[in-house]
Amino acid sequence: MDHGSYGYYPSHTLIFWVAIMAIVAISALRRFLTDRERQRTLRAAIERGQQIDPVLLSKITTRPQSPVGYRRELQTGGIIMISIGIGLGLMGMNLHTGDGMNPTLGPGILVVVIGIGMLVAAWVQPRSKDGSGPPDAGM
Repeated sequence: MDHGSYGYYPSHTLIFWVAIMAIVAISALRRFLTDRERQRTLRAAIERGQQIDPVLLSKITTRPQSPVGYRRELQTGGIIMISIGIGLGLMGMNLHTGDGMNPTLGPGILVVVIGIGMLVAAWVQPRSKDGSGPPDAGM
């Protein structure tokens, strides 16, 4: 199979996936180091005999939630994914292969379907009392 007809280079694919893995690894490392620093701070305060307010402890140990809300985040992500998928399909119109196939049509459809799934997830997500975030535990 001749991949050279539309510029397929295995080294480019490898570079792409290595870059994705590096981004994920750096993000995970940053989160780990931040959590470890929080734990060191709490441990040092406890060792010095300082009283830790439960509200402060809760703020330190929990990750901040986005004030925008889950529904809006899912809706925004879904719209972006659908736009990317349509863009991939349109980009493929400019690529010509020997067999007449659009090499970006399949990935474009996949991304559109993911975006539609995110919009459906936003639609079925329960609303909080003020309509913005996750529901209260008592609901």
